[in-house]
Amino acid sequence: MSHTPGSCQGEEEEGRGAGAPRQMDMDVMAQFFRRAMGFHGIPPNRLPKFSGAPQRPGDPTLSEWLEDFKEAVRGFNLSDRERAKTLIEHLTGPAREEVLCLSERERQNIQTVIDALHLCFGAEDTPQSLGTMFHNAFQREGESLADFSRHLMRLYSRMEAAAPTQEDADALRQLKDRALRDQFSRGARETWVRRELRRIDLATEGEFDQMRREAMVLFNDPACLQKGKSKRGFCKP
Repeated sequence: MSHTPGSCQGEEEEGRGAGAPRQMDMDVMAQFFRRAMGFHGIPPNRLPKFSGAPQRPGDPTLSEWLEDFKEAVRGFNLSDRERAKTLIEHLTGPAREEVLCLSERERQNIQTVIDALHLCFGAEDTPQSLGTMFHNAFQREGESLADFSRHLMRLYSRMEAAAPTQEDADALRQLKDRALRDQFSRGARETWVRRELRRIDLATEGEFDQMRREAMVLFNDPACLQKGKSKRGFCKP
């Protein structure tokens, strides 16, 4: 059967016209299945629950936790109501109690929930408050040196971020390695550990990370740890 050029062109145009709605239907279906099947909650190891103001070294501030929350739900195309529900599911302790004081309607609005959290737990850091926390930071019972050093680095990074001017931030950055070395050596719990850290500080130069690596190698040595526990003397790398 033969086709005239006009009829072929008409069929092609008709095919293209039919393809557009078909593509739209596929997009709608894909979006539906992403929302219905693609999100089954945030894994606990990806986003720990938020309980309120930081109580222990390593606890996130509200701003840090909200950034982690946004990253965890990114790509799932959740509605504001779904994001509010998911956020509330990842609250515990005082933070959850505060949000449960909201009406049911208010709890369905993501911004209202975030505003309520900010009101109680979103106090802004200041260089002065963070400086006090940094210089009063000491290794807690049961806290490893690695954890203690990370706590100090995180505090100092928050100090830099809270600096009111770029000039202040630059000054803090210049003092960073010296300040971290001093507080790391001063804040260790045991006397023999503080002596070893001061020795490492004198034996290394430059960035705090170099001193930290030397300390991690030394204090992961079982012979050194045993000698420290027996308090018979210094450990030699």
